Amino acid sequence: MAPEVTATAPPADIATLLQRLPYIRFRSNVPLAHIIDLELARMNLPLNEVAEIDTVSAIPSCVAEGLGVSVVPQIAIDDCNADLLCLPFGQPQLHRDIGLVERENSTRGPVISELHRLLGEASGPYGVTEG
Repeated sequence: MAPEVTATAPPADIATLLQRLPYIRFRSNVPLAHIIDLELARMNLPLNEVAEIDTVSAIPSCVAEGLGVSVVPQIAIDDCNADLLCLPFGQPQLHRDIGLVERENSTRGPVISELHRLLGEASGPYGVTEG
């Protein structure tokens, strides 16, 4: 989850990129933004924040236009057609688990099982279909 992306920077360690390049912050009241902020706080780096964007899907476009670097989930990058440098973020690399729960004796069991199968299939290498 949450690789750092940059369009123009040469490969370097993440701390150097975050300190040297303008930072585009994902600012939203959602758990993902809080996870990213907590890791950045743990790293204790001086950031040169140039923008705060509350739509994670817009951030890779800003990075592709050369505005700076950011931290976003892999899925935000998968749909971006730009040539971006993607690096793992976090020590260890951050990820988030998303679950699907249901009542054990639900009459909707077959529908929920099919939804779970489709979500796992759509998630590709990031999905878990067993459970």
